[in-house]
Amino acid sequence: MVPSIGSGEFETKSYTSLISTLIKKRPEAKINFQLSNSNAHRFVKRQMALIKKGYTEEKAFQLTENEFRKSFEKQRRSASALHQVAVSNRLRSFMDQYQQLSV
Repeated sequence: MVPSIGSGEFETKSYTSLISTLIKKRPEAKINFQLSNSNAHRFVKRQMALIKKGYTEEKAFQLTENEFRKSFEKQRRSASALHQVAVSNRLRSFMDQYQQLSV
């Protein structure tokens, strides 16, 4: 399924071509490709927006890849921080339980 980005046969062919290039460079993008809001579709939409601004396909790919990498790294750090808080709370709870038993 090709989400609508604009009108015209050129944009549909261009979109399909960019998706193919993305999957060749990053095969993992194929995992949830069927979902219209997948990272692959969001990636290509962003890449097309940069191409419309005058960037080459390759430069737009690099810029989009950098944007997505930064976003994923931020999400990973956030998830890691949440995990650390959860572990800390479990340990605190565990210690509380033992302190109560020792009294």
